[in-house]
Amino acid sequence: MQHLQPLITIISSVSFGILCIILADRLKLPSILFLLLTGLCLGPYGANLIQPSVFREELPQYITLLVALILFEGGTYLRFEQLKDISRPLRNLLTSGMIITLVCATLGAHWILKMPWVKSILFGSILIITGPTVVQPILQRIKVKEKIHNLLKWESILIDPLGVIIAVVLSEILLLDNIGPLEGLGLLGARIVIGLVLGFAAGQIMYFCLSRPSLLRFESEELSGIFILAVTLLSYGASEAILSESGIVTVTMAGIVFGNKKLAHLETILRFKKQLTLIALSVIFILLSANIPLPKIQDILGEGTLFLCFLIFIVRPLSVFLSNIQEKSLTVKEKLFISFFAPRGIVSAVLASLFTLLFEQKEILGRGVFLPLAFYVIAGSIVFYSVASWFIARILDVREEIGRRIVIVGANAIGIIYAQALRDCGFHSIFIDTNPDLCQKAESLGFETYQGSATDKNFLEELDLKGVHQMIAVTPNHEANILSCQLMSVYLGKKSVFRLWDKSDTWKKAASHTYNETWGRPVVLTIQTGTFPDSTYSTIKQKVPEPLLINEKYCTTSKFVAPLFALCRETIMFPTPNSPIPPNSELFVLKPVVHH
Repeated sequence: MQHLQPLITIISSVSFGILCIILADRLKLPSILFLLLTGLCLGPYGANLIQPSVFREELPQYITLLVALILFEGGTYLRFEQLKDISRPLRNLLTSGMIITLVCATLGAHWILKMPWVKSILFGSILIITGPTVVQPILQRIKVKEKIHNLLKWESILIDPLGVIIAVVLSEILLLDNIGPLEGLGLLGARIVIGLVLGFAAGQIMYFCLSRPSLLRFESEELSGIFILAVTLLSYGASEAILSESGIVTVTMAGIVFGNKKLAHLETILRFKKQLTLIALSVIFILLSANIPLPKIQDILGEGTLFLCFLIFIVRPLSVFLSNIQEKSLTVKEKLFISFFAPRGIVSAVLASLFTLLFEQKEILGRGVFLPLAFYVIAGSIVFYSVASWFIARILDVREEIGRRIVIVGANAIGIIYAQALRDCGFHSIFIDTNPDLCQKAESLGFETYQGSATDKNFLEELDLKGVHQMIAVTPNHEANILSCQLMSVYLGKKSVFRLWDKSDTWKKAASHTYNETWGRPVVLTIQTGTFPDSTYSTIKQKVPEPLLINEKYCTTSKFVAPLFALCRETIMFPTPNSPIPPNSELFVLKPVVHH
């Protein structure tokens, strides 16, 4: 059976890894926790089903290549417009904050973990990295303010390549005889410059080729995704050929450049890459965690826990507050929350494994606890921040406020009327539609649009719906409206999804307390109009001095066509059967324009 072991190891890593990711998605927790336990249980010290040693020599290259795919995919989620409010604190965290973390973590590793200075410095270097694979799932669950969300997201993605380069340069200075501090700084700068230049070029090439019908404008988005994968791998390889360890900067930059381009079906094109990234994540972490010597874990529990507390309660707060001591754009509460949010992730684990192999090659063995301590700190930080961050956000009152963004599924005439009226009230509408012509028209009117299907769960997960509070589906397809509401209710809550009235709806059923709200409460807009007519309509605003009940009598006796929505205390209320409109609200109604 030994000749089948490489195949068994790969199949087990992929299949069990995918199961872990599905389980993590259901429980809304970082998948790394489940992948870590799976690797331990199935590795050489457990069931011995997974044996990373069969890839001993090639494993570091495979792992860094898979990490490159993860970093490219992470870069596509960064939007330049998000930098407006976070550029200075982000710069501080990535410069002085990173240095403070490195110094403090190094001192802690030497004094608390009793590591020699060489290992302490390298141990500190792997802990300056957080990572999107652990930061994003926690942020999606706790829903903090948009500024904090964007700052932590940008930090987690950008600090990955920066941290890797710093850690590699330090290992070269400390472990290679022909590299000194000045040469190390030169290599640091060269890797960043090469990565930025090649990454920018790769991102531009991707966009140029896919946006020109005469070149690679594929009919199938899947082929576009494969093309993106090919360019990513080629740019990574070219960068590595010029200077090792510069490839991760290249792919991150390429992801940022390409992700900020306006391209039809961009989310669909990147879906293939996301699926590949999930597989890469599962394989990497299971293979790495399988290498952890279980007998060593008992020996490091005490010192590992003490160091973890030092990292969480001293190092991170010092890093955040000292680096942003003069920063006025962040409040004290915001700084406190950021101080208690820094889970370590996959890249830290990769570096720990690579350094462990390097120590063996250089015969720097010591106690052999470098790897188990690293994974213990990584897992401990994920558990702590997953559990504590929600309570900390609530205590500090930095949770997301009621959003002023509303999703409209259907960029048709009804959707445009809704969006224009909402814009007059200071609310921002986001259109989702599969029709490219309708999307283009809505975009020409100044609205944010996404071309795709709101009935596609994967498509919705790839959208930036931060700050979105409500959704209304106004397509002519009743089934599509219901399915859109069902999917969006998972993100927004079942009381925040609405849809057009359909001929199959009845007032009694829609107003019943037993109505399934995940189907979307039907708004009363089309009760009198049936299908939306082609006549010209205008939106007018009415004051509501006394409580108003949207009942059948009101809708049949009103002089206007139908109510669109009510504005009450800076909150949008969509009128559904028997819904009460509070006094002092403003009711926006639709009336036909009479031409003489």
